[in-house]
Amino acid sequence: SDVALFKATHLNMSFSLTLANNADINAFLESRSYVIGFAPTQSDVALFKAIGSTPDAKAFPNVARFFAHIASFSEDARSRWPAGVSTSAGAAAGAGAGAGGPAKGKKKPVESDSDSDDMFADSDDEDPKAKAKAKAKAAAAKAKAAAAKKTKKPKAKKIEMTQCVYEVKPLEAGQDMKKLEESIRALTLDGLTWGEQFGVVDVAFGIQKMLIQCVIINEKVDTASIEELLESLEDQVQSVDLATMNRL
Repeated sequence: SDVALFKATHLNMSFSLTLANNADINAFLESRSYVIGFAPTQSDVALFKAIGSTPDAKAFPNVARFFAHIASFSEDARSRWPAGVSTSAGAAAGAGAGAGGPAKGKKKPVESDSDSDDMFADSDDEDPKAKAKAKAKAAAAKAKAAAAKKTKKPKAKKIEMTQCVYEVKPLEAGQDMKKLEESIRALTLDGLTWGEQFGVVDVAFGIQKMLIQCVIINEKVDTASIEELLESLEDQVQSVDLATMNRL
């Protein structure tokens, strides 16, 4: 019968794994970065050697990812990784390069029960620390992103404004137009700015009218409000008409 490409077991059966070919390995690594836990161990080195050479990335993307990741470490660095679980593997040369066929060869001797217990215990000791570190890092990144979003200044909203010209007819002929201008300028509204100069135009028979300019903020003031404001000068103003209006 075919010899399994890679085996990893533990005496108390809390961890038992048999991978016969690249297809098995690809399925096993779909949600894992390492054989066991969150940090590399000698179990990963054993699986790396069992695969042997770069697999077909299209057919076995997870195997290719794992192989490239482990290969990125030097042999010296891999030799210093802690023990994982007791493992055995088939012949390493070309074992994983094919389309998932089983590899045959001599198996590495299985370590003693006591050694297996020690190695499995080491992995348990490291996993919670690595998991806690990863969780803390993710929480810190989330907090940093939230703080950056909170401190980001909102884009300034464009203020829409309109320039208006009104014709103001005084109550009677010969009226003091300078006094009328002073009275108009004394009128205020939030969002209203009077123009720098008011003009006086002769109409007929000594009657005059005043042309006044103003700029209004559209969200705060409308033309009807300006007309009502001017008409509030009942003892000086006869009528108010909007002559021109231009958006700025």
